[in-house]
Amino acid sequence: MNGFGAIATCVRVCCPSSATMFDICAFTVRSKRQCPTSLSGAGCLVPHSGGMKIDSGEMAAGVTLRPLGVGDAGRLAEAYVVNRGHLAPWEPVRPDSFFTPDGQRERIEGLLRQRDEGAAVPWVFEEAGGRIVGAITLTGITRGPFCSAHLGYWVAADRQGRGLASAAVSRVCGLARDVVGLHRIEASTRVENTGSQRVLEKCGFELIGTAPKYLHINGRWRDSRLFQRILHDEDPALWNAPERR
Repeated sequence: MNGFGAIATCVRVCCPSSATMFDICAFTVRSKRQCPTSLSGAGCLVPHSGGMKIDSGEMAAGVTLRPLGVGDAGRLAEAYVVNRGHLAPWEPVRPDSFFTPDGQRERIEGLLRQRDEGAAVPWVFEEAGGRIVGAITLTGITRGPFCSAHLGYWVAADRQGRGLASAAVSRVCGLARDVVGLHRIEASTRVENTGSQRVLEKCGFELIGTAPKYLHINGRWRDSRLFQRILHDEDPALWNAPERR
């Protein structure tokens, strides 16, 4: 997965998207420090990990963070159409079908399959009137000794400029640690994107290298700076042991 924007974070492969700033909500965590094998159902219920659930939550300025669903295809397509110019410099070249309800439905179904396999956790940002104004996703979730994931997000142009990107990234990293049970989150930015690099550093990410021609963005192979945040240093078996839950 990748994400890009004025304050852009990108993470590689899977499901490209863009990143700017959004209003972060309060998450309700029903169970902690479990390493689920699958993620499914309304509210991101994790059926094989003791009923762990990440609820929808209201964000500042009347926006709700909730799990992505197939029923979002039409409104998500509309959001991408409205923000096409805003996102284009930071994303791969999109086929026209990407901006249609059918194209988004196919993409969402793919993400939800990844979610059910324990490989992704996708959410959308929804205004009170039902308009989708962004999304955030953990993708590439890998267990075992790696116990890591990639982070990507995007926010509508008219929801930028509020200085909330760092709060959003920090919150999702907390979920990745305490709910999804991960050790590490990886993110990357284009070399030119110093704003995004400041956000990542503020949120506890460290620069681990530069990757030449890392992603094909806006018609060209672009260099990226790679960042990671270590969420905890414990052995995965100990971190996810029953007594730690």
